[in-house]
Amino acid sequence: MREIDAGIGAGVNLAVDDRASCRENFAFRGIAAATAVRRRRMAVDSERNDDMRGKDALVGIKPRVQVEGAYRRLEHAVAAPGLRTPFSMGALAAYGWALGRVTEAPVTGAVGTGRVPSSHLLTAELDAAVVQLADPTESLERVDHVRGVHDALAWVCGLVDEQP
Repeated sequence: MREIDAGIGAGVNLAVDDRASCRENFAFRGIAAATAVRRRRMAVDSERNDDMRGKDALVGIKPRVQVEGAYRRLEHAVAAPGLRTPFSMGALAAYGWALGRVTEAPVTGAVGTGRVPSSHLLTAELDAAVVQLADPTESLERVDHVRGVHDALAWVCGLVDEQP
């Protein structure tokens, strides 16, 4: 182990390994603290969704009844021949997941609780859709499906005004 001058004052030396260990420990503590804050926020968001019933319940920033209506209209539309496109199936999957009807997230496949996902989970799934849309190796059918998921979640999260 090599000794180096830490630059703190005369005669103060730190071992290279100790300095790296201090940096790693500091970085780990920062990540752990940020993760704990994120978990608390997600728990509060999830509790908010559980506590709100009826017309006051929110899915993302939209009233639950509005998202339920979008889900039902799209579900009815895809039942008609010729309207069952990858885009509409992606949007339907996103609405179903956002409403807590489906436990598996539509892009990542992450398994949830079967409850309305928190806004953090909704935006994380939206981010995953953005990444897949930029992937040039995806098939056109998969891109259309992911675009449906993206557009539906962007509407639920309030990033766009136009409902897919």
